[in-house]
Amino acid sequence: MAERSEEESMGSRANGGGGERDVMNPPRIETVTIVTSDHGEAFAQDWYECDGMTQACHDTGIMTWPDGTLEDHEAQSHFRDLEDEILFGVFEATRQAIAEAFVRVANDVISRERSRR
Repeated sequence: MAERSEEESMGSRANGGGGERDVMNPPRIETVTIVTSDHGEAFAQDWYECDGMTQACHDTGIMTWPDGTLEDHEAQSHFRDLEDEILFGVFEATRQAIAEAFVRVANDVISRERSRR
């Protein structure tokens, strides 16, 4: 995921048309009335199921992919099993916190956005 500067996050960078956005009057974005725990759970689940966690685990360098021929399926399969176990354990240990943080932050942002209208 590309990182955005604080300016881009706040919507004050140039828009796709090349002109500066009016930060005081941003375009209207449709939102839900309230972000619920169901939204938080869906966010956490999707985060777990996408490649982001797998890539993050790989990038830590805690395990080395078994080099060798493609015939070394047993070692590669065991690597994946260990990786899956780590990711599942981390997900289970953090799922509730991720969902709650998503709900809290998303509601804060959406509430702030509504107050601008």
